[in-house]
Amino acid sequence: PNDENENYDESIKETFTSHYFEGIGLPHDHPFVVEALKEGRYRERIWKEYWENRVLRRVEGANYNYRTSFWSHPDTVDGVSLKRRFLRHLWHLRPQYRETTCQALKEKDIFDTDYIGLSIRRGDKTKEHFKFPSMDEYIQAAEPLIPSVFTQGQTPKLFVATDDCSVISILRSARPNWIFVSQCDQLAQQQMGYDINEIPTLDETQKEEHFRKFFIELYAL
Repeated sequence: PNDENENYDESIKETFTSHYFEGIGLPHDHPFVVEALKEGRYRERIWKEYWENRVLRRVEGANYNYRTSFWSHPDTVDGVSLKRRFLRHLWHLRPQYRETTCQALKEKDIFDTDYIGLSIRRGDKTKEHFKFPSMDEYIQAAEPLIPSVFTQGQTPKLFVATDDCSVISILRSARPNWIFVSQCDQLAQQQMGYDINEIPTLDETQKEEHFRKFFIELYAL
């Protein structure tokens, strides 16, 4: 969501979280939670607090002082690495989604082969005045990595996570000798760019397909 997503429904987040992820922390009816709620010892945080503050958003290129008893890390850690670490601790898929995600990755030999991951975002990123790199730019960024990743001269293999499936054919045409793996090949209906405002318009089948694809891409990256 961003400043232009005024119709964003905060309840979608809760439904998304409870539907796809195992719960964390204490349940709502735990005595500690009940007492804290009664005494007003809690704070509700909305997404805009973080979206409009680039420091709190943990953006790329920003470093943070972060050290805990369970994580020995340099005093400064970049925002993306920090978010990655938190996601690994907090996002635990429910068994049915974890199993299908892992099975899909296994079928693509993601666990057993070397590959380069590409994340290509389109859709409502235009509302953030985001400049989309061309497919040539992605290829040029990947090419220097090939000798160090595919040390035995293997055919380059790239996993492409994208919300716009039209980019897959462009990549394959540009480098026909490379292997491009994508969940776009498994979709009943091709995605042409993610827009958060369209999520409430999807039926249950479409939502399941959308988020199952998202989890596979997330775990592959």
